[in-house]
Order: sequence, then C-alpha cells, then structure tokens
Amino acid sequence: MLLPTVHLNGTSAQALFDANRRAAAAVHDAIAAMSEAYPNGRDFYPQGANAINVAMEEHRTRVRKLEEVGKDLEEIALHCLYWVS
Repeated sequence: MLLPTVHLNGTSAQALFDANRRAAAAVHDAIAAMSEAYPNGRDFYPQGANAINVAMEEHRTRVRKLEEVGKDLEEIALHCLYWVS
C-alpha cells in the first residue's frame, strides 16, 4: 500500500491522521450496522436448501472486505501519527 508523504507543501500530518481515523471509525460503524443485515433463513428458503448458506457466505465476504478497508485506513492513520508533533 502506498502511504502518503508528509511534507510542507502537502496536507498536514494531523489532518491526514484525523481524516483516516474518522474514515476507519465509519467503516467500523458500517461493519456493526451490517449485523442487522445478516441473512435470515426465512428470506431465502424458497430459493432452495442451500440458498441461506450462499447468502451467509456472501455477507461474510462483504464484512471481510470492509475489515480490510478499515485495516488499511488504520495503517495510514498510524503512519501519519508518526509525523504529528
């Protein structure tokens, strides 16, 4: 992953840190909200016996993608924190 270079002509380290921490927090909130959207078997059984398993795996995949984005944002924030004085 390409991390930002903190320098005088760019965005301040503090602003980069703050923005990435807020974005990471929003992603974590989205992950928490996704628990409300977890597939329920009642909504899938008409599609066949395995449909709920497919839906659950697709949901877990979406959560994993968000977790990966959250980790990236946290890594960027930590990188920027090093430069915050």
